[in-house]
Amino acid sequence: MTTIGDIHQDTRLEPDPLTPGRFRADIPEAWKVFYAFGGVTMATALRAAEEVVSRPDLGLVATSATFAAPVPCGPVVCDVGVMRAGKRAAQATTILSEAGDSSAALALTATYGTRAADWEPITFTGLTYPDDCPPPESCPDRIEPPDEATFPRVPFHDQLEMRPAVGHPTWEDGWEPAEARAASWMRFVAPPVDEEGRWAGWSLAVPADSLGWAVVQRVGPGAGPFLVLSLQIDLHVFSVPETDWILQDVRAQNASDGYATGTVDLWDERRRLIARATQTAMLRPFRGT
Repeated sequence: MTTIGDIHQDTRLEPDPLTPGRFRADIPEAWKVFYAFGGVTMATALRAAEEVVSRPDLGLVATSATFAAPVPCGPVVCDVGVMRAGKRAAQATTILSEAGDSSAALALTATYGTRAADWEPITFTGLTYPDDCPPPESCPDRIEPPDEATFPRVPFHDQLEMRPAVGHPTWEDGWEPAEARAASWMRFVAPPVDEEGRWAGWSLAVPADSLGWAVVQRVGPGAGPFLVLSLQIDLHVFSVPETDWILQDVRAQNASDGYATGTVDLWDERRRLIARATQTAMLRPFRGT
């Protein structure tokens, strides 16, 4: 049975009354791949940092997450510390652990700041929108894996609508390896917006976690199944989206010695560059569940 998650509700935090700066959350099975999707655990840690910083005048500027261990869906604990609380910027750290396990599964730093209007004359974007990506209404629906696919459909797939613009899934026949790049439009089935329709910046950690599809395009469908296990995601946020759909333009710049590194540029439907992420992951053969 399909279960539709709500990332606002599913990453909701409860303060621990006995430990200042500690929060508890319960990530449901809706966000499961093999474990909880890495971008969702990162979003949970970011949300905890935002809760402690507690500065509505500041927005997320940059964040970095180190993934030390997979996190099963279920109860997690976030311990947050404030590194800096300045007039125009604040910085915080979050250590996320599986409940009942004191070892860190994810360590995150986050920087928040005001958007300085007095520096408006210095405004540019060094990237251009990828014109080979048509708008989402002109892209096909995601091709679902067949029942016999090595990687079957998982609960996480039910939480996002995907419309591929560039690239192929591994289970599709008749395509050859090409540039290590993939692009697709995505939107949450339950959008991460507040009562006024504004995106939650912490939710951008979910589309930022997407390196694997770019690696697949370079190795092709005949390379054998492999896992892409996040080690580090650095996310730089330039703005919040103004549309439901976000374009993920993913490129893998290097894969060697069992690791891959790449970038993902996030654009909204108005062709505004929202964020850029850099991801490093471990590549390992998939031997079944």
